Amino acid sequence: MREDICRDQPQEFQRLEKLREYERQAYQDGYQRIAGIDEVGRGPIAGPVVAAAVILPGDFCLAGVNDSKLLSEKKRLEFAKIIKLEALAWSIAAVSSRRIDEINILQ
Repeated sequence: MREDICRDQPQEFQRLEKLREYERQAYQDGYQRIAGIDEVGRGPIAGPVVAAAVILPGDFCLAGVNDSKLLSEKKRLEFAKIIKLEALAWSIAAVSSRRIDEINILQ
């Protein structure tokens, strides 16, 4: 179990547990699946907007995971591989700057 790996690093486990506070509450409220989401891009000025979502098992723990901008490319690729293998579901989508111009970023 990946959570055991995290428990071997108490400080890291504590950091990740704090991040999972909302997830724990949602599970207690009866939710069975929780998707984490993120996006990158600001529309026409910066090119496409890309969004991703992932549903991980409730006991998933990945020591060292953090904001992707704070990770090396090597670490991002390593973590992406692990996450995609262990995720219950994941998806990535992009919208072109031309489409954003047509419909407005808020749409």
